[in-house]
Amino acid sequence: NPSNEYLTVNFDLKESSQLKVRIHDLQGKLVCEENKGGLSKGKHQFNIETSKLKTGLYLLEINGDSFTIKNNFVVTH
Repeated sequence: NPSNEYLTVNFDLKESSQLKVRIHDLQGKLVCEENKGGLSKGKHQFNIETSKLKTGLYLLEINGDSFTIKNNFVVTH
């Protein structure tokens, strides 16, 4: 899952939800936050620009109304 310019995120919502996306570095510092607003039930995809992030390991956190998804990803340049 190494990323150098963009990270593509695919997911399936079981119900409509407000979505917020956060990226943290390994020290827990918030380096990016995006409010995706309200999304309908179903499959979704969006890109996150990673070209401005330093090379390293990051935590992607997606928060919905009733769920949280966390996943690690690597940025390489």
